[in-house]
Amino acid sequence: MKALVRRWDFDLHAVPAAELPALIFGVLLEHEEVSTLALCTSRLWNYVTTIASNYHDNPFHNFRHACDVLLASSCFYRAAACSRPGMFKPLEVAAALIAALIHDTDHPAVMNPFLIAIRHPLAVLYNNRSVLENHHAATSMALLARPELDFTVNLPAADAEEFKRLLMDLVLATDVATTMPLVKSLNTRLGSGEAPSAHDVQCLIIKASDISNPTRPLSTYEQWIKGVMAEFFAQGDVERKLGLPISMNCDREAAVVSKVQVGFISFLVCPLFECLAKIVPEVSQMCIENLQSNKAHFAAQ
Repeated sequence: MKALVRRWDFDLHAVPAAELPALIFGVLLEHEEVSTLALCTSRLWNYVTTIASNYHDNPFHNFRHACDVLLASSCFYRAAACSRPGMFKPLEVAAALIAALIHDTDHPAVMNPFLIAIRHPLAVLYNNRSVLENHHAATSMALLARPELDFTVNLPAADAEEFKRLLMDLVLATDVATTMPLVKSLNTRLGSGEAPSAHDVQCLIIKASDISNPTRPLSTYEQWIKGVMAEFFAQGDVERKLGLPISMNCDREAAVVSKVQVGFISFLVCPLFECLAKIVPEVSQMCIENLQSNKAHFAAQ
């Protein structure tokens, strides 16, 4: 299993839900960047299992998705260690992996615009800005503040603070509304010969990991599609009942799944992964070949 989870074609759906926390805990400790830090592993295990219990049994935004994002991030950081050795400090890699795991904690299976439209208390609390991402970060950080869950307790104070800051920054970076502005800015800077900052690349990696489903083998991708479309349509049903405009891709009576996927790949996933491949070349063979094949598959329907 240790070798399998490092493969981009690994299908996480084959792992029973009850085994996911142990699998992910093992993946974390297999990373030298994690094992060399003075993290309290017993508290880390407690944190992983508590985070798992704070995910809901949603069709898509569930603990399995969180684990998938962590595994994708793990692949990207291993690839980056080959093509850009020394770019990231061990603490940055460890924080990025944990951020991937917590990035959707307590997700309600609806999107930010819906929460804003119904004036949900979370939208009011966060002033309609990155509502869910702020909630995921706040929930996860509140758990980390519990003594029995604070696995950073043995780190020097400055390192612990940096670790927690990185967690918050990277979870907030998963707001899809900020993805294309970052991609366009990075492409411009890369085109002018400017080297990307470690922080920018970390934001790019967690964004790519979060929407990496279309870059997996088709059979795996299709399983994720079923979950995300179920959430979209459930939100659309509520919007219809409330007399609200039905969000894009959420109308089960009008949305065509194949067209939704082609648009998703064309306008978001492909530009993001092409940008990442400029920095981590391994991404081209690992991800973009599948991405192009999957896009052609759905375009032909």
